[in-house]
Amino acid sequence: MAIGEIQFESPLMNAGGLLKTVADVEMMARTAVGAVLAGSFTLDGRVGNSPGGETVYYHDYKAQVSYNSLGMPNAGARELAASGELQQMVNIAHDLGKPFIFNFAPVSGDPVDEVITLGGILSKYEIEGIDAIELNASCPNVITKDGGRHELLSHHPELLEEVLAELCDIAANEVPLKALITRVSPFRDKTDAIALARVLERTGIDAVSAFNTFPGGRPLNQEGEPILQVRGGVGVPDGTGGQSGLGMSAAAEEQTQWLIDARTEVEGAFDIIGSNGIGSGETMKRRIDMGAVAVSATTLFWESASWGEAASRILEEYAELGGV
Repeated sequence: MAIGEIQFESPLMNAGGLLKTVADVEMMARTAVGAVLAGSFTLDGRVGNSPGGETVYYHDYKAQVSYNSLGMPNAGARELAASGELQQMVNIAHDLGKPFIFNFAPVSGDPVDEVITLGGILSKYEIEGIDAIELNASCPNVITKDGGRHELLSHHPELLEEVLAELCDIAANEVPLKALITRVSPFRDKTDAIALARVLERTGIDAVSAFNTFPGGRPLNQEGEPILQVRGGVGVPDGTGGQSGLGMSAAAEEQTQWLIDARTEVEGAFDIIGSNGIGSGETMKRRIDMGAVAVSATTLFWESASWGEAASRILEEYAELGGV
């Protein structure tokens, strides 16, 4: 399989939220994934939604739904490039036979300028070998202090088109890339799917990763009170950000069909990476049978004791069901 000019040996990859360090990249690159995706990274470092960067996370094992409010803790693209860690990540992935995808999340009020700045950083520090950039247009997916939702770039097609056009220009003139990908939030309705498909087709983006977590909802206890479980025991006042996991597979499949229908309507050529609800060989095969070229997962790996075992298990299940 291929996305853009990247060849993948496996139709499984990790999604954002997992790999933030050189050690993370090496661990994932030693699994059976077809590519390693590092990030999300913002321009400058973020602690995230907990004081020490602890993972804010709750999993409802009955519903098989995960809730998180990570806040994208990361060292920042600027620091990673300056320290040489980003180049180390690329080199390690390649040495272990994996394409390297850099997931970048603009989080300011001027995402076009952030993408321009990223291009300058990668050029200044002469970062070589990044196979693809995935623009995260779906974070931060959190509840704001006033109880509302943070604005999501993927829900603003005109601005998203400007950002993606700038990214295409950088790929053409500053940072050689084999593919451009964007990751989007679930749609509010079918008109969102049409608008996104038009943007992707006009800009010539190679693929879209669909979808990030579903906004809204908080896990409740038997008394109807919000549950917030944090690894390390640190609480976050603003609560959970979004929903993912195996229990979201039906909702994600429905919206994937909206996107496929929209791609047909606009006569689009972009590929689809199925994401959210990918937790078994069956869910993986259903998404690929629908028309996705590959799938990516985060909760699958969060819920496992071993990333290698998790990747091998789902691929073995997929193969047993006739997947190739």
